[in-house]
Amino acid sequence: MRSRCFDHTLLAAALVLCVCAAPAPAWAATGHLGVIGPVYPIAEEDFLKHIERKLKEAQRSGKLDALGKTMRDKTRQHLETLPPVAGVRTTTEPRSFTFDPSITLPQDIRTPEGQVLAAAGTRINPLDTVPMTKRLLFFDGRDPRQRRLASQLIAEHGMRLKPVLVAGDFMPLSRGWQTPVYYDQEGLLTTRFGIEQVPALVYQEGGRLRIDEMLP
Repeated sequence: MRSRCFDHTLLAAALVLCVCAAPAPAWAATGHLGVIGPVYPIAEEDFLKHIERKLKEAQRSGKLDALGKTMRDKTRQHLETLPPVAGVRTTTEPRSFTFDPSITLPQDIRTPEGQVLAAAGTRINPLDTVPMTKRLLFFDGRDPRQRRLASQLIAEHGMRLKPVLVAGDFMPLSRGWQTPVYYDQEGLLTTRFGIEQVPALVYQEGGRLRIDEMLP
């Protein structure tokens, strides 16, 4: 038993010596490999300082002012050429109708604790909570008759009236009337209210909205 263990020990030692003495392959050689091309220290500029430097260079060269002017011109051009709301025409036959803004809840409304505030199927009228205290006047700013009517109603109702364009340039009107003039982009409101003719006046009447499509 001793002889067999001793033989195994010698065999293991011989294997270790063979492995240690075996020459390393060429790719495993270590040491200084030389320098290929010039070597520079890493000096990365701070990103914010880089932006600041570029902005100062653009300001000195006038490029920054030119870029700002271009952006302002494009914004002004876009605002002056908003597309007219499709499907809305000048009133030829006056009509009045009402719009019910009530909604039916598709599911329960619960608090974070799980308490039911309003059950699914409940019908809610937002006018019961937030009354509509101002009137909306939808009109075509390209029509002089509708502009005159809008001017008269603004003088009559003051800040209680919100003029809303379905076509035309709102900026000169806003400056001339000294009041904000809005634009029904993509016809979201006229479609929602079912307005087909303008000028149209929208105001609250009880729990509904009354809509009067008037002759200009």
